[in-house]
Order: sequence, then C-alpha cells, then structure tokens
Amino acid sequence: MHRRSVILMSLILSVVVGNVYTDIKHCPAGSYCPANMKTGQPIPCPAGTFSNVGQGACTPCQSGFHATKPGSTYCTICPAGYYCPYAHLSPLPCPLGQANDQRGQISCTNCNIGYYTTDKGSTHCLDCPPGHFCDDAASLPKPCRLGEANNEMSQWKCKRCGVGNYSQNLGQALCDICPPGSYCNDPAVSPKKCPVGTFSRSGQTSCTPCTVGYFMPYIGSTYCEYCPAGYYCPNVTQVKQPCPPGTFNDKYGQIACEKCESGYYTVNYGSTHCIHCPQGHVCNNARLPPKSCPSNRLTGQVICLDIIG
Repeated sequence: MHRRSVILMSLILSVVVGNVYTDIKHCPAGSYCPANMKTGQPIPCPAGTFSNVGQGACTPCQSGFHATKPGSTYCTICPAGYYCPYAHLSPLPCPLGQANDQRGQISCTNCNIGYYTTDKGSTHCLDCPPGHFCDDAASLPKPCRLGEANNEMSQWKCKRCGVGNYSQNLGQALCDICPPGSYCNDPAVSPKKCPVGTFSRSGQTSCTPCTVGYFMPYIGSTYCEYCPAGYYCPNVTQVKQPCPPGTFNDKYGQIACEKCESGYYTVNYGSTHCIHCPQGHVCNNARLPPKSCPSNRLTGQVICLDIIG
C-alpha cells in the first residue's frame, strides 16, 4: 500500500472508531472530551454545566441560570418568582414573605414592612389593605382589633381610636364618633346610653349631669329640659312636677313652688300665679275655691268682716 494511503487511513481511524472520539473538535454538544481521556467516549456534562460542540471541558452555568439534567447544551435563566442558588438544581419558588420580579436571581427579596404574599413563587408583594395590619409578611393580613382602625395601605399596625371614638367591629378602616346621647369611655366597646339626669353631645367619654332647675327622666338624651313655670323640679332624674293647689311658680328652673299669700288662692295644678279672693267671698284655704260671705259681711280676706254702719 502506498505510504500516503496508510497515513490517511491511520488518521481516519484515530478520529472515529466505533463512535469513539479521540479528536476534541468532534466532541458533541452537551459533552466534553478531555485530551487525556482513555476510553474515547464523550462524557456528558454534569448538571449545572453545559457545552457546545468540540469542548474539552464543560462550562458552569452563570449565576441565576440552571441546568438540571446531565448533558445540557445550554443553561436556562431562572424565572421571576423563583431563585436559583445552585445551578444543578431546579428553580426554587420564593417562600412566603418574599418575592422576585426579575429573572436570573439567586435569592428572593423580603417584603417591606406592611406588605405580604399569599403564595409561594410570588413576583411581587401585596399592599396590606385598609382595616388590617401586616406585621408578618408570610401571613395574611390581620383585621384591626376592636378599639382600633386603619384607613391607610401598607401598615404594620393599627391605630387606637382617639378620645370619644370607638370601633365595635373587627377590620374597621375608620373609628366611629361616639353619638350624641351616649358616652364612649372604652374605644373597644359600643357606645353606652347616657343615664337619666344626664346628657351628652357627640364624641364624649362621659355624660354631663343636668344642673339644678333642669331635668331629664329618659336615657340617651342629648339635652336637659328647663323646668317650666308652674312646675318644680326637685330631682334631675324625674319628670317635672306641677305646683299643687295653693302654690304657684312664675319662674323657670325652680326646685320648689311658692305658697299663695293670705287672701289668694289657686285650685289648679301647675299654676303660674295665685288669684285674689273676690269681693263677697272668703279664702281661708289657698287650695280651695272661695266661699261666699253672708250678705252683711265684706270680702277679700281669710275671714269675712262685718259691715259697719
């Protein structure tokens, strides 16, 4: 055989003999063929690495990429909502309380205070809604407790209701103002009606007692009534009392009635004045009607007087 033919045949055999590769440039993609390999078989790239055609070594995936199977020809970028700390493992979903809105990350970002996530693998954190607080990004929002409220987004705690305000339901965005006729001394408790003899305006922690000469016999009042003329009001918790016969009251706001003077009377309840005893009559009892005097006597006194001369 010609010498040149022998050399050519030797080269061909040195390249491929039964799928045995001895020339690096013929090493297939996804494998590597080191120069000192003895078997002649290409070696698959291990997980976390890749190779193109004709490589003597595999290339590690760059940060944020992964190749989970041996013999990879490329690395895959880590998707949003996941992180890839190890190139040979599958992407890991961001845990609760963390998120990732970009691809190719090796870690996830903790949610800021007042934010949260509902699922693993989140691409973004959610705003804590009004009426709730988020003190743990890995937990669902918690409703504001009784006596508290929150009307803003992304809060990690609720605010206690101010003086004269209350919240009687969980998860309130705003505190309610204590209504007139009630008092709110505990923001976590529903308003209580003002007791008899007291009143209140809105937003009060206590009720105001009626002053002397006023009265209020009903609960939940927004005012006290002024004792009218013809009546007396000895007790602020009771209804007004009419002046009994023989007494009167011509002023407002009185706690007692005045007795009729001698020679005057009133037989009605609730009188504002006493009546002068008329001529020809006697008024010796201010609570009774006048009595007629005998024809020979005068009037206007507590006794009848004889007519002189």
